[in-house]
Amino acid sequence: MAAHWLAIENTRTEEGFLLFGREDLDIFHSVAAHGSLDQAVVANTHRRSVFLSAARAEIEAAASDLFRAGLLRPAPGQ
Repeated sequence: MAAHWLAIENTRTEEGFLLFGREDLDIFHSVAAHGSLDQAVVANTHRRSVFLSAARAEIEAAASDLFRAGLLRPAPGQ
């Protein structure tokens, strides 16, 4: 299976590009559209043909990385 990445130039710091994998994009969409990681977990389960628990662990790890990088924040009041 080929990996797909989205590269976005970082013009704020001019340190190169930010790379987002499919899991990252699923997380952004899921959180923006549904307010949770649940849809990203479902998408990862179907795309990778893995058990739900494995898909959730991968998505939560990716979301944690995005949070530590300042690219994902909890909704206000959460």
